Amino acid sequence: MANKTHQVADFDSIVGDETSQQILASANLLPSDWRLPGYETSRILALGVKIGVVPTVRGAWPACYVGADKQIEIAGDFLNAEDFGRDETIATMLHEFGHAVHAFRSQPSKQRDVKEVVDSYLGDLEHLFGDNRKKMALDEEFFADDYARHCGFDDALHSALVKLDNISPERVTRIEESQPSVFDSSGANTKPH
Repeated sequence: MANKTHQVADFDSIVGDETSQQILASANLLPSDWRLPGYETSRILALGVKIGVVPTVRGAWPACYVGADKQIEIAGDFLNAEDFGRDETIATMLHEFGHAVHAFRSQPSKQRDVKEVVDSYLGDLEHLFGDNRKKMALDEEFFADDYARHCGFDDALHSALVKLDNISPERVTRIEESQPSVFDSSGANTKPH
Protein backbone atom coordinates (compact mmCIF):
# COMPACT_ATOMS: atom_id res chain seq x y z
CA MET A 1 0.00 0.00 0.00
CA ALA A 2 1.39 3.40 -0.94
CA ASN A 3 1.93 5.88 1.84
CA LYS A 4 0.10 9.04 0.76
CA THR A 5 2.04 11.11 3.28
CA HIS A 6 5.30 10.13 1.62
CA GLN A 7 4.16 9.82 -1.98
CA VAL A 8 7.36 11.48 -3.28
CA ALA A 9 9.53 8.87 -1.58
CA ASP A 10 7.18 6.14 -2.78
CA PHE A 11 7.42 7.36 -6.37
CA ASP A 12 11.20 7.53 -6.29
CA SER A 13 11.16 3.87 -5.22
CA ILE A 14 10.59 2.93 -8.86
CA VAL A 15 14.30 3.57 -9.39
CA GLY A 16 15.68 0.05 -9.08
CA ASP A 17 19.10 0.51 -7.51
CA GLU A 18 21.19 3.01 -5.58
CA THR A 19 23.56 3.79 -8.45
CA SER A 20 20.64 4.60 -10.78
CA GLN A 21 19.11 6.70 -7.99
CA GLN A 22 22.33 8.72 -7.68
CA ILE A 23 22.68 9.19 -11.44
CA LEU A 24 19.06 10.32 -11.85
CA ALA A 25 19.32 12.62 -8.83
CA SER A 26 22.46 14.29 -10.18
CA ALA A 27 20.68 14.86 -13.52
CA ASN A 28 17.58 16.25 -11.71
CA LEU A 29 15.55 13.39 -13.20
CA LEU A 30 14.22 11.49 -10.18
CA PRO A 31 10.59 10.48 -10.80
CA SER A 32 9.39 12.81 -8.02
CA ASP A 33 10.74 15.72 -10.14
CA TRP A 34 8.62 14.85 -13.19
CA ARG A 35 5.59 16.94 -12.13
CA LEU A 36 3.06 14.18 -12.82
CA PRO A 37 -0.47 14.22 -11.40
CA GLY A 38 -1.06 11.93 -8.42
CA TYR A 39 -3.22 9.49 -10.39
CA GLU A 40 -0.35 8.90 -12.83
CA THR A 41 2.21 8.37 -10.09
CA SER A 42 -0.21 5.84 -8.57
CA ARG A 43 -0.65 4.14 -11.95
CA ILE A 44 3.11 3.87 -12.45
CA LEU A 45 3.67 2.58 -8.91
CA ALA A 46 1.01 -0.08 -9.46
CA LEU A 47 2.88 -1.42 -12.50
CA GLY A 48 5.78 -2.64 -10.38
CA VAL A 49 8.24 -1.53 -13.08
CA LYS A 50 11.70 -0.35 -12.05
CA ILE A 51 14.03 2.13 -13.77
CA GLY A 52 17.67 1.25 -14.18
CA VAL A 53 20.50 3.26 -15.71
CA VAL A 54 22.64 0.98 -17.87
CA PRO A 55 25.67 1.48 -20.15
CA THR A 56 23.78 0.18 -23.21
CA VAL A 57 20.07 -0.51 -23.67
CA ARG A 58 18.73 -3.58 -25.48
CA GLY A 59 16.78 -1.57 -28.05
CA ALA A 60 17.59 1.09 -30.64
CA TRP A 61 16.34 3.97 -28.49
CA PRO A 62 18.26 5.39 -25.52
CA ALA A 63 15.59 3.87 -23.27
CA CYS A 64 13.86 0.52 -23.50
CA TYR A 65 11.02 -1.28 -21.68
CA VAL A 66 12.02 -4.88 -21.00
CA GLY A 67 8.70 -6.50 -20.20
CA ALA A 68 10.06 -9.87 -19.09
CA ASP A 69 12.14 -8.11 -16.42
CA LYS A 70 9.58 -5.36 -15.67
CA GLN A 71 12.41 -2.88 -16.13
CA ILE A 72 12.93 0.33 -18.02
CA GLU A 73 16.55 0.66 -19.08
CA ILE A 74 17.96 4.11 -19.67
CA ALA A 75 21.34 4.61 -21.31
CA GLY A 76 23.62 6.55 -19.00
CA ASP A 77 25.11 8.59 -21.85
CA PHE A 78 21.59 9.67 -22.90
CA LEU A 79 21.02 11.22 -19.47
CA ASN A 80 24.09 13.39 -19.95
CA ALA A 81 23.68 14.14 -23.66
CA GLU A 82 23.75 17.86 -24.35
CA ASP A 83 21.51 17.35 -27.39
CA PHE A 84 18.51 16.49 -25.20
CA GLY A 85 16.78 18.74 -22.71
CA ARG A 86 15.43 17.57 -19.38
CA ASP A 87 11.80 17.39 -20.57
CA GLU A 88 12.82 15.43 -23.68
CA THR A 89 14.53 12.90 -21.42
CA ILE A 90 11.47 12.65 -19.17
CA ALA A 91 9.20 12.30 -22.22
CA THR A 92 11.39 9.45 -23.48
CA MET A 93 11.13 7.67 -20.13
CA LEU A 94 7.36 8.24 -19.97
CA HIS A 95 7.08 6.77 -23.47
CA GLU A 96 8.67 3.60 -22.08
CA PHE A 97 6.23 3.63 -19.16
CA GLY A 98 3.51 3.82 -21.82
CA HIS A 99 4.71 0.43 -23.05
CA ALA A 100 4.41 -0.90 -19.50
CA VAL A 101 0.90 0.58 -19.12
CA HIS A 102 -0.18 -1.12 -22.34
CA ALA A 103 1.50 -4.41 -21.47
CA PHE A 104 -0.30 -4.34 -18.12
CA ARG A 105 -3.62 -4.12 -20.01
CA SER A 106 -2.72 -6.84 -22.54
CA GLN A 107 -3.43 -10.52 -22.04
CA PRO A 108 -1.32 -13.14 -23.82
CA SER A 109 -3.18 -15.30 -26.30
CA LYS A 110 -1.84 -18.48 -24.63
CA GLN A 111 0.14 -19.40 -21.54
CA ARG A 112 3.93 -19.64 -21.84
CA ASP A 113 6.40 -21.14 -19.47
CA VAL A 114 9.48 -19.21 -18.36
CA LYS A 115 11.73 -20.75 -21.04
CA GLU A 116 9.42 -19.46 -23.77
CA VAL A 117 9.41 -15.84 -22.61
CA VAL A 118 11.18 -13.66 -25.15
CA ASP A 119 13.45 -11.08 -23.59
CA SER A 120 12.35 -8.15 -25.69
CA TYR A 121 9.18 -6.16 -26.00
CA LEU A 122 8.90 -6.61 -29.77
CA GLY A 123 9.39 -10.34 -29.30
CA ASP A 124 6.37 -10.33 -27.00
CA LEU A 125 4.41 -8.43 -29.64
CA GLU A 126 5.24 -11.08 -32.20
CA HIS A 127 4.09 -13.77 -29.78
CA LEU A 128 0.87 -11.91 -29.01
CA PHE A 129 -0.05 -10.75 -32.50
CA GLY A 130 1.75 -13.05 -34.96
CA ASP A 131 1.64 -11.85 -38.56
CA ASN A 132 0.25 -8.45 -37.59
CA ARG A 133 3.45 -7.68 -35.70
CA LYS A 134 4.49 -4.63 -37.75
CA LYS A 135 1.11 -2.90 -37.49
CA MET A 136 0.75 -3.87 -33.85
CA ALA A 137 4.27 -2.63 -33.10
CA LEU A 138 3.41 0.76 -34.60
CA ASP A 139 0.15 0.84 -32.63
CA GLU A 140 2.16 0.04 -29.50
CA GLU A 141 4.50 2.95 -30.27
CA PHE A 142 1.49 5.23 -30.77
CA PHE A 143 0.06 4.09 -27.44
CA ALA A 144 3.38 4.69 -25.67
CA ASP A 145 3.68 8.12 -27.33
CA ASP A 146 0.14 8.92 -26.24
CA TYR A 147 0.98 8.08 -22.66
CA ALA A 148 3.81 10.64 -22.64
CA ARG A 149 1.46 13.13 -24.34
CA HIS A 150 -1.25 12.37 -21.78
CA CYS A 151 1.25 13.21 -19.02
CA GLY A 152 1.76 16.68 -20.55
CA PHE A 153 4.95 16.10 -22.54
CA ASP A 154 3.63 16.61 -26.11
CA ASP A 155 6.21 19.16 -27.19
CA ALA A 156 9.11 17.44 -25.46
CA LEU A 157 8.17 14.07 -26.96
CA HIS A 158 7.86 15.61 -30.42
CA SER A 159 11.28 17.21 -30.08
CA ALA A 160 12.85 13.96 -28.83
CA LEU A 161 11.24 11.97 -31.66
CA VAL A 162 12.55 14.40 -34.25
CA LYS A 163 16.04 13.89 -32.83
CA LEU A 164 15.78 10.12 -32.33
CA ASP A 165 13.33 8.38 -34.58
CA ASN A 166 14.24 7.81 -38.21
CA ILE A 167 12.35 4.51 -38.24
CA SER A 168 8.76 5.70 -38.04
CA PRO A 169 8.24 9.31 -39.12
CA GLU A 170 4.47 8.73 -38.84
CA ARG A 171 4.91 9.08 -35.08
CA VAL A 172 6.25 12.61 -35.53
CA THR A 173 3.53 13.46 -38.04
CA ARG A 174 0.84 12.14 -35.71
CA ILE A 175 1.91 14.60 -32.99
CA GLU A 176 2.37 17.49 -35.44
CA GLU A 177 -1.17 16.94 -36.71
CA SER A 178 -2.50 16.71 -33.12
CA GLN A 179 -4.09 13.37 -33.89
CA PRO A 180 -6.23 12.14 -31.01
CA SER A 181 -4.68 10.28 -28.12
CA VAL A 182 -5.86 6.84 -27.01
CA PHE A 183 -6.33 8.41 -23.57
CA ASP A 184 -9.58 10.24 -22.96
CA SER A 185 -9.87 13.40 -20.87
CA SER A 186 -10.63 11.46 -17.68
CA GLY A 187 -7.20 9.80 -17.74
CA ALA A 188 -8.61 6.39 -18.62
CA ASN A 189 -7.15 4.63 -21.59
CA THR A 190 -8.88 3.08 -24.54
CA LYS A 191 -7.75 0.54 -27.10
CA PRO A 192 -5.44 1.86 -29.83
CA HIS A 193 -7.11 2.23 -33.19
